[in-house]
Amino acid sequence: MGILPIWLPDAEAPLQCPYKEVGQQLGFKFITQLEFDSYKIFEKVVKEARTQPVALSASEWGKKYRWELKQGESASSEIRWIDRNIGFGLFARTALPKEAFIGEYLGVVRHNDRAKEKNDYLFTYPVTDSHERPFVIDGRPKGNHCRFINHSSAPNLTAQIAFDGRLYRIILIACRDIEAGEQFFFDYGAAYWKERGVPEPFG
Repeated sequence: MGILPIWLPDAEAPLQCPYKEVGQQLGFKFITQLEFDSYKIFEKVVKEARTQPVALSASEWGKKYRWELKQGESASSEIRWIDRNIGFGLFARTALPKEAFIGEYLGVVRHNDRAKEKNDYLFTYPVTDSHERPFVIDGRPKGNHCRFINHSSAPNLTAQIAFDGRLYRIILIACRDIEAGEQFFFDYGAAYWKERGVPEPFG
């Protein structure tokens, strides 16, 4: 996967960091494939995909980006410190066309227990548990650089569900042409901000 530059606070030049070492620098474990909190959850997810109809759009996205998903590939990008309120953001290093594959949102698929925590790195996973509550992808302890993509109500990315033939995956796709140096954004959705309130910089 090569090098992922990281601009730390007050840095005069980026840290040229191999992808596998990004997590060591920024306090999480960097992974290249989706993980599961337990084998029971993995079995449930696989069974659901095998026995329930798969949306045509999910199948098409999975076929279109099969190689990228298998290899853990992503668009050329860099992580930059923005400020104390926002933290880090992810930026394009090269110009990208509409529908370019930016990356997969990775983490640990697990049950969601909202009563115990407020976690800014949760992404709803498109399979429900035995209580009909959707699982979530938790990118806080383990994840990849896509965890640094910030919110905008006028985003340049869209999150899509892709089906790779066995599992559902969450992928981020350019919804318009993107210029080199532009920050990546997607819309976190109303549910994310319901308890938080949209902060001023993200309006």
